[in-house]
Amino acid sequence: MTPVFLCKNKIMLKRDKHYLIHFLLRCSLLFLFVLSTPARAMTAELSEVHHLYKMGVPVLALRMLELYQPLLTKEPASWEEWEKLRFNIYHDQKEFQRLVERYDNLPADVSSRFRDWAVTYAASARNEQGDGRLARAALLKQIWSAPLRNDKELEKQWRFQIIASYLQEGKLDDAGLAIKSYAKEFGVGDKEFKIFQARYFLMNGVPERVKSVLSKKDKGEAYALYLCARLQSKQSKAVRVMNSAIKSAGKRKEKTENKYRFWLLSAKAALAAEYYAQYVKSMEQATRLLDKAPADELFYHNTDHLWLAYESYALFLAGKDSFMEDKDAPWFALAKKHIRKRPVRGRAIYALLSRGAKTEENNIKAHKRLVKNLNRVKNGADIVQQLYMNSSRFKKVAAIPIAVRKYLADKAVKEGKIKLASTLINGLEEDEESKNRIKEMLRRARIHIMAGNTTEGINILEDILESDDNLKKKQLDRVMQVVFDLQAVDEHLTAYSLFELLYDRTTNKKRKREMLYWMADSKRALTEYDEAARLYLRSAWLHDKKAADPWAESAKYQAARTLSEGGYIKDSYKLFKKLLRSSSEPRHRQVLKQELEKLRFRE
Repeated sequence: MTPVFLCKNKIMLKRDKHYLIHFLLRCSLLFLFVLSTPARAMTAELSEVHHLYKMGVPVLALRMLELYQPLLTKEPASWEEWEKLRFNIYHDQKEFQRLVERYDNLPADVSSRFRDWAVTYAASARNEQGDGRLARAALLKQIWSAPLRNDKELEKQWRFQIIASYLQEGKLDDAGLAIKSYAKEFGVGDKEFKIFQARYFLMNGVPERVKSVLSKKDKGEAYALYLCARLQSKQSKAVRVMNSAIKSAGKRKEKTENKYRFWLLSAKAALAAEYYAQYVKSMEQATRLLDKAPADELFYHNTDHLWLAYESYALFLAGKDSFMEDKDAPWFALAKKHIRKRPVRGRAIYALLSRGAKTEENNIKAHKRLVKNLNRVKNGADIVQQLYMNSSRFKKVAAIPIAVRKYLADKAVKEGKIKLASTLINGLEEDEESKNRIKEMLRRARIHIMAGNTTEGINILEDILESDDNLKKKQLDRVMQVVFDLQAVDEHLTAYSLFELLYDRTTNKKRKREMLYWMADSKRALTEYDEAARLYLRSAWLHDKKAADPWAESAKYQAARTLSEGGYIKDSYKLFKKLLRSSSEPRHRQVLKQELEKLRFRE
C-alpha cells in the first residue's frame, strides 16, 4: 500500500523516480539530526536548578543535579559549577555529613582550583559538626598540596576556619595566636572576625573586652554574644539581658540557630535574676530547637538540663510553701491547683513525680499529665519529643512510657516520619480488656505497613480477624483502611485474601458490593485480568442484573478496560458499546467513544 503522504501526485512519482530517493534521503538526514541533537527543552539548566533551590525545594534541586550534571570527563568546567551548587545546598541545609563525604570522595581529576574552593566548605562543615581537628586536617592537606598561591580571599577564608577550629576545641592559646596573625595580615574590620574575637574573649574569661568589638547595634549571633558578655561581666542587669534575649528570640525573621542562642541566654539570665518560672519556660523553648542548634560551646544545652530545671523548680516551690508531703496524692493535687493559671509550675511538679512518685502507676500518670499539658503549649510536641527521645533517662525506646510512645508515634506519622513511628510502636501490645484494643492494633498495623514492615502489619491484621468474629461497622471500616494501605504498597495478594475474609464477615449488601470492586482492583494489579473483570461485573450486578446506577456503570467501565488490558478485545468492545448506548452525559460519551476508537486499532 502506498503511504498517504506519497499519494498526492502519483503521476509525478512515476515520471521522476529520483524524487522519492531524494525525499527519503532528506528524511533520514533529519532523523539523524534529531537523534544527535540534545533535547534541550527536556534537560534542566543550572540556572533552573538554582531557581528550584531558591524556591524552597532543595530535595528536588539535588535530584536534578543527580540527573543532569554534566560529565566531568567531557565538560569539567561545567561539572564544577554544578558541583558548587551541590555544596552550597548541602551547607545551607545543614547536611554537613553529606558535604564532607562528597568532598572526601571528589574525583581525582578535579582541578586544584576547585579543591581549594571546596575545602573551605568541608572545613566549615567539620567545624559545624564540632570536629575542629578534622577541619584543620583538611585545610592543611590542601594548603601543602600546592603551597604557592596568590589568592588573598581564599587565604582569608582558610584562616577563618582555622580560628574556628581552635575555638571549637577550646585551644585558646592557639586561637589567640591565630587571631593576632589574622589581624596583622588582614585587619580587624570584618564582622565574622569580630565574632571570633568575641568568642575568644568570652571563652578566655574576659567578657568585658567584648564591648571593644561588638555593640548593642549588632544583630543575630553577634548580638547574642554581646548580651552574653553583658551578662557574664555584670555590665547589665540580668533582668534586662533576659528581656532583650526573649525579644530577639521572638523575631520572626531571626535564624533558628540564633533563636536557640537567645532562648538559652534568656534562661541563664532568668536564673541569675531568680525568675525561675521564666527560666523553665526559656529552657523549654531552647530544648524544642535542639535538633537545629549549632555546635556551640558557649551555648551548650541538652535535654537532661530541662528535666533538672523542672525538678529544681518543683522542689523550690515545695520549699517555699513548706510543702513536705511524703505521699503522692498531695503532690498531684498541688500540680492540679497550678496547672490552669500557672501551668509551668504544674509541669515542673509532674516532671518531678514522673521519676519521684512512690509507685510505678503514679510515675506513668505523671508522664501522661506532663505530656498532655505540654501539648497545649505552642510547639509543645517538639518539646515532648526532645524530652523522651534524646534524654539519657530513656536510653532505649522500650524505656519510654507506652502512652508517650503512642503520642510520639502519632506525631511522627503526622510529620511523615513513618520509620520513626514504626520504631516507637514496635513491640507494643494492647490490653485485652481495653475498649480501644482493635483501634490501637489497627493503628500499629497501618504504621508498620507504611514503614515497609508489611509482615508485622499483616500479622496484626490476622490477629484481629482471628480473635474477633463480630467486628462492628466502624471497626470493619478501619480494618479495610489498613487493607487499602496494603494495596497502596502493592501487597495485592495479601490484600485480596483479607478482603475475602472480610467479605464473609459482613452481611451489609452495599459493603459486599464495594469489596468485590476492591478485590477486582487487586486481581487487576496481579494481571489476572479475566478474574478481575468477573469481579468488577459481579460488583455491578450483585443485587440487580440490570443495575445502571453510578456504581454499576463505574464497575462496568473498569471491567471493559480490564478486558481490553487482558486481550479480550471483542468482549471489551461490546461492553463499551452497551455503556455508550445507556449513557446520556456528553463528557462520559466522549470518553467511551475514545475507548472504542482505541479498540478499533487493535482489532
